[in-house]
Parts: sequence; C-alpha cells; structure tokens
Amino acid sequence: MLSRRNLLIGAPCAAGAAALATRLRAAETADGFTVLRASVGEARLDGPDRQTVPIWGFGGAAPGPVIRVRRGDEVKVRLVNALPEPTAIHWHGVRIANAMDGAPPLTQPSVEPGASFDYRFFVPDAGTFWYHAHLAPSLPSPENGGAKGGGERGLYGALIVDELTPPQIDRDQLLLFADWPPQGGVAADIGGGSGTAGAGPSRRFTINGAPSVDIPVLTNERVRLRFINASARVMRARIDGHRLAVVAFDGQPSEPFIARDSLVVLGPGNRVDIFVDAVREPGSIAPMMFEAGGGETALARFVYDASGPVRAAPLADIGPLAMPFSADSAVANRPTANPAALQPLPERMNLYRALRVTLPIDAGGPSMGTSGAGSGTLGAPLFAAERGRTVVIALDTRSTAHAVHVHGHHFRLLDRLDDGWKPYWLDTVPVGPRETARIAFVADNPGRWLIEQHALDGPGAATAWFQVN
Repeated sequence: MLSRRNLLIGAPCAAGAAALATRLRAAETADGFTVLRASVGEARLDGPDRQTVPIWGFGGAAPGPVIRVRRGDEVKVRLVNALPEPTAIHWHGVRIANAMDGAPPLTQPSVEPGASFDYRFFVPDAGTFWYHAHLAPSLPSPENGGAKGGGERGLYGALIVDELTPPQIDRDQLLLFADWPPQGGVAADIGGGSGTAGAGPSRRFTINGAPSVDIPVLTNERVRLRFINASARVMRARIDGHRLAVVAFDGQPSEPFIARDSLVVLGPGNRVDIFVDAVREPGSIAPMMFEAGGGETALARFVYDASGPVRAAPLADIGPLAMPFSADSAVANRPTANPAALQPLPERMNLYRALRVTLPIDAGGPSMGTSGAGSGTLGAPLFAAERGRTVVIALDTRSTAHAVHVHGHHFRLLDRLDDGWKPYWLDTVPVGPRETARIAFVADNPGRWLIEQHALDGPGAATAWFQVN
C-alpha cells in the first residue's frame, strides 16, 4: 500500500550542477530556443571503453540535454525531426497549455521527418520533470505498446525547474534511470519481464546514460537526489546507512517524511526528490543499490572526499519545499500561455459531488476512445467535465499491471474506502493486475487530455482522452 512511511509509488499492486554526470550534455541553441534534434545515433551503454549500440536520441545521444529553468520562466524548445518516422515531445508532469502537451493527434499533428515544431510554455511549478518523444500513434513503439522495441528509448531527458528561493542544500544530483533491451538500442523487444527493474537478467540498466555514476560528497553535506524513472519498469533503489527525506513526488512538494528502510520505489514515469545527509566518514564509499536482473546492482555511489567534513554536524531538520504558487506574486503576475496552471493545486476536493467514471484497462486495448488500437483517430472521450469539476476515475485493470499517466493534471490516490487520500500529488501511478485504483483531481486545465496506459509485463498499451470545457 502507498503510505508516507513506505515510499512505494506503485501501489494497489554551484556544486550541484557540477555533480551531474558528464553524459548529461549541454543543449544546442538557436534563436533563443533550445534545439532538440531527434536523430539516429549511437551509445556506449556498457561504458566508455565498450562497443556502441544504435539508438534514437536527442542529438543522437541518450539521455538528451538537461533543460533547467526557474519557476515561472518560459521554456522555448525547437524539436527538429531527423528521424525516419513522425514524432513529438511530451512534457511529462508539467501543468501545461493543451496545445503544447505533445500528444498527437489530440493536441497537435505529428512532426514529420525533416520538419520542426516550436514548443513555448511557462512553467508554473518548481520540481523535477522530464520530456520524452511520442511517435505517431499508428506506429508501434515502447510509447504505445508495439514491438518496434528500443528505438524510442533514447528519446528522453530531464526538465528541472528550480525554486525561486533555493532550499538549503550543498549538492543537486539528477539520477535518470533507464532500462534497455539486451541488444541495445533499436532492435529488441520490450517484453518478457515481470514489470520490475529486475525483469530479465540480460537487460541493460543505466543512470544518466552510463552503466554507473559516482557522486562526490563531503561528510555532512546535504544532497538533493532527483530520481526520474524513464524506464518501462518499476525502479527500486536504496542507500543503506543514510536517512532519505522525501520532499516531493512527481514535481509537486509534499510534507517531508523519512522513507522506510531507506528504500525508493518508483513506477515508470514517476519522479521523487529526496534530501540525504552524507553522514559517513571521509574516504568512505556508499553504494546506491538498484534492483536489476533478479538481484541488486550498485548503479551509483556516494564517494566521500578524504579531506574532511564540510561542517561539524549535519544540517538541521528538513522543512517543506515551496509555498503555494499564488504566494509568489512576482511569478503570478507574469504573462503565461496557461493561466489555469497559475492556480495552486487544491487543498480540498468535493468528492461527494464528483463526476465518477471507470476506465477499463487491458493490454492491447483500444486507443483514443472508441477508435481501434493505435489508429491515430479520435473516438469519443472517456468523459467531458466543466472546468473546476472534481473527477474521480476508477482505474480498473482487467489483466496485467499497468502504469497510468494523466496529462495536464495532478491527482490524489484515494484510499480504498474513499475516506481520504495519500498526502502527495501524482501524475503517474502503477496499478496491479486485476486491481482497481481510484484517483481524484480537479479538471481545471482546459482542452483535450490524454490518459496513457502501459503494460508493465510486456508489450501492450492503450490510450483514452477526456475533455475539460
């Protein structure tokens, strides 16, 4: 079960910048835009001295460049499609204007080979987000459940939105977790596992595009770890001997709490921000263990500098991250393409008068409403809601476990009796096989929004959509 003490986002079933791995590259720019060039490339998934494998990536590499802005800033990104297939970019977890969401054919036409598309939007929330490609719905891919395999796996990157008032930390470390087929990039299937990071011992697992990452620390430093699960699997990570203070889920601040057993578990697409005090002796090495191949593998390590502590004792207790958005008048008064997103997420929702719908979920189910799977044509919406209406969706898995991502909104995961909800916001949640999870949100972002459902134990996906008037 989900709880604050058992960090499982998968339930019913400055020094900081320098700490990023060298594989996280600087972005190409042109005319004030960050250029993301989707192209065929190569990657050394097993290390710099090992052979390359073919991938599709932004700039021909994986992951793509880190896009970093401050809360309230405008993001300007130009997608240039140098791939042999149509594509688009989805900004995962951002409360964005509908036209910029990157979900063809619902919000925009696909960007054809040789064409480009400019994304411009203001970011209303500080937090850890990510971007990834959406191939045309008629094409099989990991994004829509087909068997084309790993071709799209490299088309992802991090979007980090910094707080206007930075928290008291010494180091800010991004950890992008990804899994790859045994053959590498483009010629492999994504199935054959149990839906966890340990599925299939021959799979590759990377952090920031590399087989491992060392994080240099000084004793008594406070480190912010930004975990992003960009894989198709459930990710489990732990750091023994360290207290993990959870401060945000899926880009939204939460009341800080300590993760039980120093364990982090994230479904595909989920993110979590954690503060960790480096409390070991100078010269120590603390492995960060990830479940992989049926066991655990140290994909990252805290490497303590031998020079001594940065301060005599660790910092004081951790407080919450950001204030509600409306409190930041300097940001709230800026122009934005999406005024609805300037409102803070609600403290309360009227569940008694909520619009209640059920979403049946099955591997290989129909996509885009009543149309055929992967047809790329729009059928009827799952529901239509007036802006400001509370919506409760029962996510009803009919067979295998699925990860479900709701575009344009954040939701609360309801308790089984609808008598409360988990004390944090999510935009993505895994649902166990033949189980039902209920989520609630206020439909406050106008437009047509996608609900993605991806099977966790093999190929299979479907989509539905809803309308906010």
